[in-house]
Amino acid sequence: GAHTHTVAVDCCLDIRTEQALTENFPEQREMLGMNLKRSISNTGSFFIEEVSHPQHVLLRYCPILQWSKSYISSGWRHHLWNDVSAGLVIGIMLIPQAMAYAMIASLPPHFGFYSSIVPSLVYMAFGSSRHVQMGVNAPISLMVAVSIQSVGAVTEQERIDAALTITGIGTFAYLAMMIFRLDLISTFIPDPVMSGFCTAMAIQIMTTNLKYAVGVSLNTDNVVSTVADLVWKLPQVQPVAVAFFACGCVGLQGTRSLARRFCPGYTIPEQLVVLVVAGLVSYIFDLHETTGLAVVGEVPPGLRAPSLPDMSRWAELLQAAVTIAAVNFVLSAQVALSLGGMHGYKACPSQELVALSLASAAGCLVGSLPPSASFSRSALLGTLNVGSPIHNLVSAAVVIVCATLLYKTVAPLPHAVLASIIVIALRSMMQFSRARFYFKVSRTEFSVWVASFIVTLALVSLRAN
Repeated sequence: GAHTHTVAVDCCLDIRTEQALTENFPEQREMLGMNLKRSISNTGSFFIEEVSHPQHVLLRYCPILQWSKSYISSGWRHHLWNDVSAGLVIGIMLIPQAMAYAMIASLPPHFGFYSSIVPSLVYMAFGSSRHVQMGVNAPISLMVAVSIQSVGAVTEQERIDAALTITGIGTFAYLAMMIFRLDLISTFIPDPVMSGFCTAMAIQIMTTNLKYAVGVSLNTDNVVSTVADLVWKLPQVQPVAVAFFACGCVGLQGTRSLARRFCPGYTIPEQLVVLVVAGLVSYIFDLHETTGLAVVGEVPPGLRAPSLPDMSRWAELLQAAVTIAAVNFVLSAQVALSLGGMHGYKACPSQELVALSLASAAGCLVGSLPPSASFSRSALLGTLNVGSPIHNLVSAAVVIVCATLLYKTVAPLPHAVLASIIVIALRSMMQFSRARFYFKVSRTEFSVWVASFIVTLALVSLRAN
């Protein structure tokens, strides 16, 4: 039913059916019938034409030059208020999510801040969608964590360098995809494959974060070993961590329900509400010292100075980085195409490659995870009547203020509460209802879903080992 197409979090996309694609994106449908070999063979003439008309290059590859003119000439005062207010909401929502997703990637929480500033500013200038919010998302963060683990990066600095190497390699992967016109792959991924992939990744992410929910170290190589280790270590479980995790889950659900009932016209960032309450309780009672509760701890003030990371492991990470780039492009392009279709404009997959490549190049220098589109935040922007990508500038400013002026306020935040945010956010990625739907209407599609689910879990486990 309609529930199977509900999307509320990163990567849990409304992948359009072939019929919907035909109706809403006739040009994309026509592209599906193109011969890929012909597309690649025309690449040379395509770039020759661009070079022969240099006056069009900037307008083609830098959309801000186009939309800024129309923005100024079409009631910018009204649009600006919507864009600024939307940016403030997204920025506030982004702070807890950025920290949580950085933890998923096995990096310190403040690296989520670094991943949410420069990439979003680059996308504002070069992206093709006014609704996409570029930053971090859960599936890509998990893929980064698995890749880091697979090359034996143990120390914090080794993990940071490995993550930034993956981001840097993505720059060239997106560029190669653009040169060979591989933006076509964004329309080739069947819905059962994406649904099975999302479900498997959600389960893996949740089990990976169980160690924060119970306050003990667990074997996170795969789902089975994590659950088995948890059962074995039940006597060591930290009650205060479990209490914070449970209260966080209840608080997120309760705040969301109350906001929908009593404040239907307003967006209440329930994650921020829960983090503020949990942080105050942790700080007032000094729970880190008195009970050993794991907290975020001291965060380096300010932003990371631009610098090249140690990319000595690039050869070991090359395959993983290219895979992450391909998956990331498909997910980000689907976000842009879906939201563009919903709001009456056409996003351009090839331009998304340009934006991702430049955002990765800049992000590699400033400490960013692979930049990726967030569907939860992007979908929220679709309800806030934004008129341009200027909201990216405002949300980036909110994160900068937090990272430079309010950095001490995140120190007492319990890891267990961040884990509760992750678990609640990922529930909608577990698309078992869609699997039941496939089972009823098509055993073939159901088999594809099951195969995608099993292969994803298996590959994640293999890479972790």
